[in-house]
Amino acid sequence: MELAAEPRMVSTIAASLPLKGIRVVVWDMDHTMSAKHCGDGLPRGQLADYLAAASEDFIQLADALAASGMRQAVATGSDMAEYDLEGHSRETHICGEDLATELISRRCSVGTLATFEVMVGFDCRLHGDKVEDRGKRHHMRTIAAHYGVQPREMLLIDDSRASLENEAGYNGLLVRNPSSGFRLSDFFVGFQMADMQYKSRSGAPIRYFPALEHAPKPQESKQDDGGGAGAAGAADAAGAAGAAGATTSATAAPPREWDAARGVW
Repeated sequence: MELAAEPRMVSTIAASLPLKGIRVVVWDMDHTMSAKHCGDGLPRGQLADYLAAASEDFIQLADALAASGMRQAVATGSDMAEYDLEGHSRETHICGEDLATELISRRCSVGTLATFEVMVGFDCRLHGDKVEDRGKRHHMRTIAAHYGVQPREMLLIDDSRASLENEAGYNGLLVRNPSSGFRLSDFFVGFQMADMQYKSRSGAPIRYFPALEHAPKPQESKQDDGGGAGAAGAADAAGAAGAAGATTSATAAPPREWDAARGVW
């Protein structure tokens, strides 16, 4: 069972993103919003399991971002064209924007869905496999146009490095453990040099979002609940803070400028 997110970690991230110039948070769906993968269309008989596997950290952060006024979006490779595949129909399967809407509306708080003004379900292989559309390039262009923002003002959270490759300059946050989906600690863990020096096969750069410098100090549990969500969630927060070399301040660090020539913040 996934542990509940530590509330102060949620609020710290929600407050830090605008200070770092982020105006739109874009979520991948499979292995990010949910720990499961829908394949080329999820059989409706498996929908309950897919929704049950929704990342609790995604739910809490999406709700907090919605409450703060942050705009959100979905960028998934699950394409509505999959309804037209042999043996598929809207009665037997669910995919793309329909699946994302179902997850957010049923697992997040009332009102959160409204902050997801745009969802893009697109598999470039079903649409000519153009180089300029590979990864999440098409998705992010569409979302940027909808919200009227610059690429550098968007953050894509995704479990695939290939999806984070781009020439436009949007930021990427890598989900470290696809089997659990997005975790708050993905924001605080320090990036390893191997990650920063990663060269994609296409040669496109990855503008990694920097690890947040200030993780909040977790509250100590006032009673032993046998390893329940409170104590374990605090331990998870402490581990995330340690990995980032964080201080105990809950105040977000001032934004840093991206040095495109050196590829560092």
